[in-house]
Amino acid sequence: MDEDHDRMYVGSKDYILSLDLHDINKEPLIIHWPVASQRKTECILSGKDTNGECGNFIRLIEPWNRTHLYVCGTGAYNPICTYVDRGRRSQGFSNLQALQSGGRTSRAADYSSTAEPLNNKEYIFRLEPGKVDSGKGKCPYDPKLNSVSALISELIFAYFSSSCTR
Repeated sequence: MDEDHDRMYVGSKDYILSLDLHDINKEPLIIHWPVASQRKTECILSGKDTNGECGNFIRLIEPWNRTHLYVCGTGAYNPICTYVDRGRRSQGFSNLQALQSGGRTSRAADYSSTAEPLNNKEYIFRLEPGKVDSGKGKCPYDPKLNSVSALISELIFAYFSSSCTR
């Protein structure tokens, strides 16, 4: 839950969704974050894909700061983490666009002059390029493992539980 931006984030296999808390029926913002095809092939060749486990199951979504989320996934049995840029385009961004387009902007594009909320096109929701790191110890490698985590002072505390059944 992100009460500052009125969003709820949901992770699934290969996808991160951002839902509008004011209208849950609105089309969600979606990031597709699959594992590299080489990693998926390695996972399948190791015999682990009997039930489709060789995907990137998103298991950790934590607010990092006011503009980013820290997100981790199973990475086809090789956990990976990255940052997601989320938020709204600032007034400075609109002014920069105006300068780059020759200084012309319409009232509809000048978000600082309206009191209406911004729509999905102005909401930023994207992976930060080139900022992928290892998720070992932060995220389970197996999509079937239960886990709980918390981000406190830029430290991730994670607990993974596996249960044996006969």
